Amino acid sequence: MATGTTTRHFRTQADLAKLAGVSTVTIHKALSNRAGVSDAMRQRIHGLAAEHGYRLNTHAKATRQGRCGNIALLLSTQPIRSNLPTELVLGIQEALEQHDYHMSIARLPDQKLTDEGFVPKMLREMFADGLLVNYTDHMPQQMLDLIARYRIPSVWLNSHQANDCVYSDDEAAGRDATRRLLAAGHRRIAYVDFSHDLNADPDSHYSAVSRRDGYAMAMVDAGLTPQVEQRPVLYKDRAQAATELLQSPDRPTAIVAYSGPVAITLLLAAAKLQLQVPRDLAMITFGDRKIVDPGIIIDTFIVPQAEMGRVGVEMLLQKIQDPTRALPARVVGFSLAGGQTCQ
Repeated sequence: MATGTTTRHFRTQADLAKLAGVSTVTIHKALSNRAGVSDAMRQRIHGLAAEHGYRLNTHAKATRQGRCGNIALLLSTQPIRSNLPTELVLGIQEALEQHDYHMSIARLPDQKLTDEGFVPKMLREMFADGLLVNYTDHMPQQMLDLIARYRIPSVWLNSHQANDCVYSDDEAAGRDATRRLLAAGHRRIAYVDFSHDLNADPDSHYSAVSRRDGYAMAMVDAGLTPQVEQRPVLYKDRAQAATELLQSPDRPTAIVAYSGPVAITLLLAAAKLQLQVPRDLAMITFGDRKIVDPGIIIDTFIVPQAEMGRVGVEMLLQKIQDPTRALPARVVGFSLAGGQTCQ
């Protein structure tokens, strides 16, 4: 007959306390990583819990506290409205771990997000205490109204709202980018955005307005006339549009590009025209990471995705405690990943 040791699987903290020879209060503090237990005792209790298969009953804990211990990251089914960079997710997860919270992802169509029968019960269906809303532009007004009316604890990420939101300071980044080019001696500085037409689509993402306005303010402050090239151009036509801009008689010697893809299009057009970067054309852009393509490092103002995620969680936990409280909007600044393209 086979012999060996049998590990007993404990179901309650009282079982674990009896084995460890301590009170259930000590067990609870140790497993919840609360103060009042020495590091040695905490490690011993965690070791015993792992050895005997004990796990905290998070559902029971949530029931006692009236909390689920989970937040839902709300996304649109339209990917362009819910960009989800890795750094944003990591920032959210890092902050949630510090507060012993978890995250689920809810990707919902506008039909549900504007349904008065669904929205009031959406947290219950998601088993969540609140929403981090990563739906950044063109939100249906009915969605905004329902979330506010039913006081669903929510914080908007990367979106301009009257309150309960966190977003990046794109205006300051646009201004600072332009000032760097001015400090390098450039005077013919253009702002180029091949994605947006703000006259036809005023509900575009706020960055389309803020980056342009920051650039324009810096130019006016320097006594110069802004040169804004902001219009939607089909991808197949962007190379031609960039070439025409760089062939103009008074072509810019420096460019503030709305995004990395725009900057790369301009670099390729410059190479075709045998313009050297940064000698003949300096450039600064914005993005989630530094642009290193094609073989040139472009000065890039980095969107603070991780910080927006962390701040969003902090704000949401406050909203969960008091859903009636309107939290002031939080603005976080960009960092600069330097290359050699604005010298």
